[in-house]
Amino acid sequence: YYRIIDQQIDEIKKLLSSAKAERARADLLLRYAGLHVEKANLLKMILDQKYQKKVEELKSKDPNAGLMKVDYTPAQKLRNVAVQIYQQFLTEFPKEARRDQAYYFLGFNFFEIGNEKQGFEYYRRLTEEFPNSDYVLESQFALGEYYFEKNEFTKAATNYQSVIKGRNKRLALFATYKLSWCYYKLGQFDQALKGLVAIIRASQNTGQKTGLNIRLDAEARRDLILFYIETGNYK
Repeated sequence: YYRIIDQQIDEIKKLLSSAKAERARADLLLRYAGLHVEKANLLKMILDQKYQKKVEELKSKDPNAGLMKVDYTPAQKLRNVAVQIYQQFLTEFPKEARRDQAYYFLGFNFFEIGNEKQGFEYYRRLTEEFPNSDYVLESQFALGEYYFEKNEFTKAATNYQSVIKGRNKRLALFATYKLSWCYYKLGQFDQALKGLVAIIRASQNTGQKTGLNIRLDAEARRDLILFYIETGNYK
């Protein structure tokens, strides 16, 4: 699969060198950038697998061996290339309808390479300029995560609430869980408890148990006990 992606990248690079029609060139640039993101994601998975194998080997020899860090540099280089291509797309086609796609993947890849400031900016632009985009809920969730990590729980809650109102049930359930933690951090314990109970009920009512439902149900039950203890409600 990795080699196939490389072949596609080479083919599109050749096509770009001669593409003159605006629509065709826009299509090619988006696909070219997307393939680099796809390759980076695949490479990251490969690096994680090699890391896990190495850790298991070390632990088998020495249970007290310290953990190494994964070197994601090769994948990060691919993300940097993808960022450059998406930015080129925005420069060449400032009025293209698919700018939201470029904004989303710029936000995603900037966060992946550790540039949160730039990533935040592209997610913010997407939510403001393309409120009806297919990528807007993912962006709002990412913004919620950004604010949550910064301990700005009111702003995080606003973004999670927007996700919950959307049509993506998977993201909505996860956002409900994170929103409960926002309420807890803000001292709004009743709201926090309601959110966890809603997750548990959703898991019970779902016709098909998914990995996410099962995991969130377990997390919600654990946190429900924690919240009750923290608030002094032992009934």
